[in-house]
Amino acid sequence: MGKVWMIASGKGGVGKSSVAAGLAVMFAQRGMRTLLVDADIGLRNLDLMLGLQDQVLFELADCLEKRCTLEEAMVPHRRFPSLYLLAGGQTAKPSDFGHAQMKKVFSTLRKYFDIVLVDCPAGLGRGFRNIMEIADECILVATPDDVCLRDTEKTARVLFEKKEMHTHLVLNRILASAVKKGNAPDPQGIAASLDMTLLGVIPNDERVYAAMLQGETMAESGSHQVISALDAAASRMQGLTVPFVYEEQGGFLGWLRRRKGGKQYVNHRR
Repeated sequence: MGKVWMIASGKGGVGKSSVAAGLAVMFAQRGMRTLLVDADIGLRNLDLMLGLQDQVLFELADCLEKRCTLEEAMVPHRRFPSLYLLAGGQTAKPSDFGHAQMKKVFSTLRKYFDIVLVDCPAGLGRGFRNIMEIADECILVATPDDVCLRDTEKTARVLFEKKEMHTHLVLNRILASAVKKGNAPDPQGIAASLDMTLLGVIPNDERVYAAMLQGETMAESGSHQVISALDAAASRMQGLTVPFVYEEQGGFLGWLRRRKGGKQYVNHRR
């Protein structure tokens, strides 16, 4: 049975969907049958990030209304044959998705996929709570600014109070130079202060945005640092112990630092 991971954030604009798409590609590259669900009802965007905007004919809303089968609503990726996209509904509302219906659908999806990644809408609305009820694990994506971290802490508290679900933290757009100079908080310190398990530290890299403009994910950005960080996060999701290597510089100097052994963070555990 495949595990369902919800990928959420306390606020919008932190790169949550980019992280979800990147992780989906990582798992597909490992040969795992991977389903990426765009659960941001009414604001579909993962089809654009995956370059599949011309391929989506049906959505989950159509399936629930019996206008198509669940299989017909899933769109295979062109380059990664084990990766599928399931869009929630561009014109639907979160209230259209009943708990019993969603539970039945995801029970079926678990049987056919090794991993199901659900990109939740930002915040704590109805769409977020719908997915919270059926997910096995939760990843909260955040940037290291105080406003985002406050919302992340609140979201993690809701998950624990409503479902006793402990959350994993992915910090996105980390500036290694700022951390090194002491101008930005240490990622491990952030996770410890939030009492969350640090799952991934993804560096800031302009190649991620350039890839997005081409309909490609951060896993296809060509940035070694970003791809390595995603790969490590995917391994930790599978229960593997992977040290945190905070790469401070790209190019030859970055390669030389990695050869000598980068700065490592010990995973924060409860």
